[in-house]
Amino acid sequence: MNFMDYQPNYSKDKILVKFKEGLDLSFAEKFAEKLGYKLIEKYPHLDCYVLEVKSDEVTKTISNFEQNYLEFIEWVNKFDLKLDSRWRGLEKILKKVEQLNDNVDIPGENYNLFLDKIIDELKKLKED
Repeated sequence: MNFMDYQPNYSKDKILVKFKEGLDLSFAEKFAEKLGYKLIEKYPHLDCYVLEVKSDEVTKTISNFEQNYLEFIEWVNKFDLKLDSRWRGLEKILKKVEQLNDNVDIPGENYNLFLDKIIDELKKLKED
């Protein structure tokens, strides 16, 4: 497996922003709003925020942040839709596995049905 073959699928209207330590959600929301952007969520996978920006202006926005707002941010990057989908899909699977782990003493038939559901969900995660 060659990880260099990975091809990201970058969003045309979302970026990831990691703010400096001590700058909280409230600051991030106000910062985004003041610049005309919308804070979508605190992104759990990279301890940063997802901001919605003007469509097709991701590169311009990243450059603007890097040139003008380094006092507030640690980094800014493109939002990879493919990675996001993978992380969220795997998160769902992990929750199901945790549920099964919490109920590992269920009868064998139910245990197997639960495993089948997990396997079906895993198959849905496969990419073309």
